[in-house]
Amino acid sequence: MALLIGSSILLQLIAMGFAAHLGRVTRRYGPWLAIAAALALMAVRRTITLERMLSAAPLQAPDLMVEILAFLISLLAVLGLARVAPIFRSLRQLAETQHASQQLVQSILDGLSAHIALLDNRGTIITVNPAWRRFAEASGLCIPRHSVGQNYVETCDRAAAAGIEEGAAMAEGIRSVLNGACAEFTLEYPCERDGEPLWFVARVTRASGAEPIRIVVTHEDVTALKRAAQALSDSQARNQEILDNSLDLAHRLNLVTETFDYFSPSVTRMTGLSVVEALSLTLDGFLALIHPEDAPVYAANIARRSCDPPDPGAGNVMEYRFRHASGEYRWFAEHSNPVRDRQGRLVALVGTIRDVTDRKRGEEAILGAARMEATATLAGGIAHEFNNLMVGVLGNAELLRSDFVEDSDSETSEMLTDISESARRAGQLACQMLAFARGGKFEHKVCDLADIVRQTLTLRESLVRGEVTVTTEIADTRCLILGDPGQLSQVVVSLFTNAVEAISESGEIGLGLTVVKLEGAGATDSPPLPPGSYAKLTVCDTGCGMTPEVRRRAFEPFFTTKFQGRGLGLAAVYGIVRSHNGSISVRSGLGQGSEFEVLLPVTAEAPE
Repeated sequence: MALLIGSSILLQLIAMGFAAHLGRVTRRYGPWLAIAAALALMAVRRTITLERMLSAAPLQAPDLMVEILAFLISLLAVLGLARVAPIFRSLRQLAETQHASQQLVQSILDGLSAHIALLDNRGTIITVNPAWRRFAEASGLCIPRHSVGQNYVETCDRAAAAGIEEGAAMAEGIRSVLNGACAEFTLEYPCERDGEPLWFVARVTRASGAEPIRIVVTHEDVTALKRAAQALSDSQARNQEILDNSLDLAHRLNLVTETFDYFSPSVTRMTGLSVVEALSLTLDGFLALIHPEDAPVYAANIARRSCDPPDPGAGNVMEYRFRHASGEYRWFAEHSNPVRDRQGRLVALVGTIRDVTDRKRGEEAILGAARMEATATLAGGIAHEFNNLMVGVLGNAELLRSDFVEDSDSETSEMLTDISESARRAGQLACQMLAFARGGKFEHKVCDLADIVRQTLTLRESLVRGEVTVTTEIADTRCLILGDPGQLSQVVVSLFTNAVEAISESGEIGLGLTVVKLEGAGATDSPPLPPGSYAKLTVCDTGCGMTPEVRRRAFEPFFTTKFQGRGLGLAAVYGIVRSHNGSISVRSGLGQGSEFEVLLPVTAEAPE
């Protein structure tokens, strides 16, 4: 019996210890301390009973049953508390973990710059982060309406009633997410703080797996992004404006697909192709529009620059002739640089193309003028010496003729006549060379070019043969020129004769004379003419025309395409026109005839 009571006391003490431990685990000390106190009282009672039993007579049977029952209760209490203790310990650990997780989430929310609020299924604010509160305070909003416990949907409805459109949209978006009509709602809206315009993006999302329903509302300041996007858009617009108004053509050649990714609008002006038509060209199609003499060089340069690494011998600048949509070849100068992707691979060539046709023509004109000046200097020197020699020959021939005037030898007389005639023809040739060299003796006076043209045509009508029609358009006004009438007549004769000889059987010759006024220096004239009034003489024909090479050398002395020509006719015309401070140009194409244009400055002086 004593052993039974002692065991009960021990079990009650153990149970008391478990109760005290559970109080610490659950942090609910009151209930568990009460249980521990009850167990302590039971242990004290058992101790008193044990003491009486050891000092008095043995206990009766009913007392034994009570002690057995007390022992069983104590045992069950120990077993139950021992069983419950791990459960409560796990619950405590779970609570601590949940608390730590909530603290982590809250610290994350507190550290975010976005303004965040958590709403329940009625739209009531459960919690907000500091950024939300700071923005509300800085914006001068009524803090209670934007703080925990307030219904945010109603706040948005009040804003809508005040005439704020974004408030109505926000309230509708929150309701749509709450009732499951949409998974997410986004709204971008402007606002103002301290007079400074700001931009925000509001997002409403449903917290996944949350029961009951929880809604996350965020307001993010995207002012910096909007300003950056606007700056980028403005920069792109400026760049596009530059490209749209640039005289140069910007392009991008994709070396992987061998197609063009971009052409600036200047492509239409320079090539006659629309942007869509140009972008449809492949590299082979582009090469087909380059002059046959330049295409192989262009293709070889592109191939050398497409190597990785590029061939250092390949230049960044290429000049070539490109066929315009009108059929005319124009000179292009292309400057391009390689472009690499993020992996460092060569993927494209980007650059600009400039129309340098006028520059090329100017260079050719300058070279031609320099060549003509050099030739004229040489021809002038030769003509002077040659003319001096012919004077001696002609003089001696005339002296011999006077010595043999009584001689009946007709053969000798004929030989002297031939010598004199040859010397005279050689003198005429020297005069033509001097005319080209502008070193001849001219008698400048005021004369009417219209009268000179009419008289010359009357004398030269016999040159016209076959079915050739001559059309003249001579202005009624006087074209007063300060010049040598004989030399000007030679200009008309030479140009008219050249037109007649260009027509084989039938055709037309047109001759026009009018007064024009040049406002600026003639860009196509060589040399450029100053502004002023000029007599424009044009002689055109429907003859065989000239190739570009023949047209380029048309005014060179001793250059001719005729079987018996000396190549001094047009050269003399060139010299005479230049000596009269004028200019001469020719437009011609093979099989398209020719048109010569002479510009001579007019004078206001009265003719002599």
